[in-house]
Amino acid sequence: MGNVQAFHFDDRCRKLPSTIHSGQAEFSLKHDRRRRSGLVHFPRSMEEDPARLRPVVFCFHGAAGHAQQMADLSQLASTADIEDFICVFPNGTGQSECQKRFLTWNVGPEENPCKASKVDDVGFFVAMLDRFQSHWPIDASRVYVTGFSNGAAMCYRLASDPVASQRIAAIAPVSGVALCPGLFHPTRAMPILHIHSKDDPLVLYDGGKPKSTCLNRKPRDYPAAHDVLAKWVRHNNGLPDDEAILKPAPLGTHREAVIGQLKHTSDHMMWPAHNNCGDIEHIVLSGAGHQWPSASGSALPRWLERYCGPPTTIVDANTEIWQFCKRFALPDEDGMLTSKGKQATLDESEHEALPAYADIEPLL
Repeated sequence: MGNVQAFHFDDRCRKLPSTIHSGQAEFSLKHDRRRRSGLVHFPRSMEEDPARLRPVVFCFHGAAGHAQQMADLSQLASTADIEDFICVFPNGTGQSECQKRFLTWNVGPEENPCKASKVDDVGFFVAMLDRFQSHWPIDASRVYVTGFSNGAAMCYRLASDPVASQRIAAIAPVSGVALCPGLFHPTRAMPILHIHSKDDPLVLYDGGKPKSTCLNRKPRDYPAAHDVLAKWVRHNNGLPDDEAILKPAPLGTHREAVIGQLKHTSDHMMWPAHNNCGDIEHIVLSGAGHQWPSASGSALPRWLERYCGPPTTIVDANTEIWQFCKRFALPDEDGMLTSKGKQATLDESEHEALPAYADIEPLL
């Protein structure tokens, strides 16, 4: 690791690299009296065209994970090389600053397994973005956030924050839900792709307490995935909290496959927003456990399957996340969702394939 490029922001004793090389690099910065860190992957095209502005995807690890573990699990860097975006894998915090491999995110009061509830992770995200935009060629209108499990909850926490939500064009949580409804203060409609298995044994799809957990003896009571999405559907469409929402429209085809002697399925659906800038899509899996779906076969360590359930290759989370996120960008000065002169919403041909919003049956 001695040849890995490193960017130590806010450190007077170390100069920042004058050039950026493709591949993985380390970064650190000081925020809230803590030295925070993580990894960044610069796409291969950086060598040929280092000045061109690129989208950035923040990928948050799950509880008891860390930046390198999330990079290995998601394999998102490979997608970044193909699609030409910058990928950031931040590190959470632990019970002590000496813990570098059992980290978590503070997604709200009393929701942090490591009890680091005073850690300002929302501020850390904003601080990262400020430093990165000052030193790296980042397109500020195309900042995306994804994460796994506790990292998925961090996606929702950022989208619900009145400051952070203004910096994010779309989120894509995987195998996790929003945990703090009292902190729901978004300032704009947020495009969301939510990927979750009905057979997730840890973050239960229908809500409630799991039978067991590999992190603590007292598992929490999770909200149902549909209830979390319904809250955002109402927000994105300006509906009252008590109004019934519509059933999602089918998007794509139903998939089935036998993986490891188990039947796995995938269904893709969406709640279109009236203004086309706050669409919410949902990929519902079955057969898979608490995993990051991957066509490459990457998964959590085998011994964790006892708690997390089996992995799946029925869909590739990286492909689905990027195909969704790249459609959206933050509004320009005129309030239009645009990116390099192109409207960052669904193409007209895609709209024609969807049923009219008013024709979708209400879900009581």
